[in-house]
Amino acid sequence: MGYEDFFIASLKSRIEETKATVVVIDNMTKIVAGSTDTAKSTIPIMNSLSEMKFDQGLTFLILEHNKKVDEWRPISLNDLQGSKMKSNFADSVFTIGKSATDKNIRYIKQLKVRSSELEYDTDNVLVCRISKDDGYLGFRQVGFANEMELLRLPSEDLQTTKVETALQLKDRGLSNVAIANELGVSEGAVRKWLKGT
Repeated sequence: MGYEDFFIASLKSRIEETKATVVVIDNMTKIVAGSTDTAKSTIPIMNSLSEMKFDQGLTFLILEHNKKVDEWRPISLNDLQGSKMKSNFADSVFTIGKSATDKNIRYIKQLKVRSSELEYDTDNVLVCRISKDDGYLGFRQVGFANEMELLRLPSEDLQTTKVETALQLKDRGLSNVAIANELGVSEGAVRKWLKGT
């Protein structure tokens, strides 16, 4: 029996034993036999979890890391650690970002929603403060904000870096829209930068 089959068989056994309806997997790098940076090693597990979800009516909450994101750029699906293809299997994807303005502030942002409304996007992230209530560390909701308000303001050097990055991405064949999404700027800004060279 291969690793993926062994893992799924063990998981099914524990679910039957505990009568669980919600399963939390923390995190994908711990259960995938190869690197989670490639879709090849992740797809078999994700396929099996997806089948279990439909066959047994389960809910899976799968934790995964983000890549390191520049403090001036909004978080996107492209920042999911490893292959973005993992998000294709998910009904919903959300992320927890760290405020560049206050070390105790985190924000929750929806990146993908399949069967409901996208409510907490860049314009309306859920803002929380890290707090310790009754001895348990957690988040306390403090309001809503535009994600850009929680990011570091770009400096002139950073602006130069963005332009250089835009040029490199264009050389790699990315469209202006894809570059804008990658850099967290408008497509018009990218067009202006590329025209100026």
